[in-house]
Amino acid sequence: MWRDPNSVFVARFYTPFMIFSHNSYILSSIIAGLIGFTGIWKLYKTLCKIYPGIEKQLAIAVLYFPSLIYWSSGILKDTLTISAIGWIIYAFYEFFILKSFKLKYVLYLFIASTVIIQIKAYIFAALLPGLFIWVFFRQIKTIKSQVLKILIAPIILLVLVFAFSFLMNKVSKSMGDYGDLDSSLKRAQIIQQDLIRSEQYGENYYDIGEFDATPTGILSKAPIAILSGVFRPFIWEASNPFILLAGLESLFLMIFLAYCIYKVGVLKFFVNVFKDPLLVFSFSFVIIFGFGVGLATANFGALVRYKFPLLPFFVTSLFVLSKEFKSSEK
Repeated sequence: MWRDPNSVFVARFYTPFMIFSHNSYILSSIIAGLIGFTGIWKLYKTLCKIYPGIEKQLAIAVLYFPSLIYWSSGILKDTLTISAIGWIIYAFYEFFILKSFKLKYVLYLFIASTVIIQIKAYIFAALLPGLFIWVFFRQIKTIKSQVLKILIAPIILLVLVFAFSFLMNKVSKSMGDYGDLDSSLKRAQIIQQDLIRSEQYGENYYDIGEFDATPTGILSKAPIAILSGVFRPFIWEASNPFILLAGLESLFLMIFLAYCIYKVGVLKFFVNVFKDPLLVFSFSFVIIFGFGVGLATANFGALVRYKFPLLPFFVTSLFVLSKEFKSSEK
């Protein structure tokens, strides 16, 4: 672990709390859980501000979802990363969407982004494009004239692409393998092939097939990778109680998504998504992150842990869309 800078960062982060708690694991875990909860609570409050009237549903999506509770409640990397995601969404919304240009939001963004990059850079790599997409659709939505939208949209898109490229160039060195396309593709291939070794990890894995570490080779696996990253393990793939619980969770997601599409209609489902900038961001993050996790993970135990940051955004989106259906019925 000493040779892994990500693990060392986590150890250094938690060390002061271990000292403060006189090396008590229980007290340190409580402190860690509190740190994780601060970001989750900020995420929940932000979503409540955006979608008033469905606070109970948002609580289920953000506060009470089983995987989210489990992986954000101990001395883990995941506790810090999910908290950092919450702080980023909160600060980003206040600064870029509500245009509350205060220094504290810049500091929140900087600190939370640094934490994610130092621990799990691939989360930041998936989150950043979605945030720029959020800004783009938000700016387009504020324009009332259809003619102006057509004229200004390419300019806004060009500015955001330039800003995205500039930011990625600045943070690419800190992101290691995930700051470069070629190295990230190669890393995904290596991890995927490593995790399907049954002699090392047992038979608790899925195999999407071999692929070349090239953009074409990676994209050829996109459908099965996204399906695996978001919806697996399937319930019939469960080989132990832990995976069974994860399978039930995945089954709920599939049924909920099918229900929304069936009630709203396929066309209107996508129309409603593109009408809401936050939903566009959420689905962008779910697809990008699910694709990356489904492509590289392969092991069900690791998959359940790695994919959980997308769950609050996916479940929230489904609750929002189901609310749109109920509103249209009245």
